[in-house]
Parts: sequence; structure tokens; C-alpha cells
Amino acid sequence: MADVLTLTQAREALNWDEGRNPERNDVLLASYIPTVTTMVTALCGELPDPVPPQMVMAGGIILAHLWNANKQGRSTASTVRGEDVAYPVGFAIPRRAEVLLAPYAIPTSFAFA
Repeated sequence: MADVLTLTQAREALNWDEGRNPERNDVLLASYIPTVTTMVTALCGELPDPVPPQMVMAGGIILAHLWNANKQGRSTASTVRGEDVAYPVGFAIPRRAEVLLAPYAIPTSFAFA
């Protein structure tokens, strides 16, 4: 199964200039990108090939959100440039990413007896 984001797309979602933070590539590849892929497939099912741009964009939003949430309380140099870290934590998928994934979401419903 392919990932929602490539390493280049993940780095772009974090607004990292080319060559900046190369030491963090391993953690992106080993942890963040697979986590985002798992979250998107949990909502949308198997990823189409190629992955639609809306899913890639939503994946980038989720990745940046998770990165910021994990870096809160640290120096501002560890967060994504241009995003405040003062928003509440407690959800994994920001609403704007959920809206982008809505057309691909698996319908869910509960049966009542």
C-alpha cells in the first residue's frame, strides 16, 4: 500500500526549505507518514492510485497538526513556520482536513434493533 504523502510532500507540509532539518527525515518516514496514512485509510478505506490531491493536502494538514501537537511547549524553532501552537490539542484530524476527505469517506451508520 502506498502512503498518502511522500517525504517531499511531508516536508512541504511542514514548510521546511530544501536541505533544512535532514536529521528529521527518519522520524517522518518511520512514524509520521505511516500514522497519517493509517488515519486517512481508516476514514476513507484503501487509497486510490494515484492518491487524489485533496487526500494529499488533507494528509499534509494532519501531519502538520500532529507535528505541532508533539512539539508544543518546546522552542518555536521546532514548530511549523507560520502556525501558532496556541490552539487546543485533543483531536487528531483538524476540521479542514476532514472536509477535504469527506468525498472519499466510508459511509458509517449504526443499526438499531
